[in-house]
Amino acid sequence: MPLRFLSLACTLGLMLLADGALAAQTCKYDSITATAPASRFTDNGDGIVTDRRWDCGG
Repeated sequence: MPLRFLSLACTLGLMLLADGALAAQTCKYDSITATAPASRFTDNGDGIVTDRRWDCGG
């Protein structure tokens, strides 16, 4: 009986700890410094953005 209680307590404890790890994260865009100008990128209109610096023309 005590082993079953300990197993249950450990399982519940791990579930509570995992709950915080699954929480959604938010990005603070205002605190991210741009490393390249926006003019360097091409929006293809299909959800893909191309970096023109590496565009090989293919």
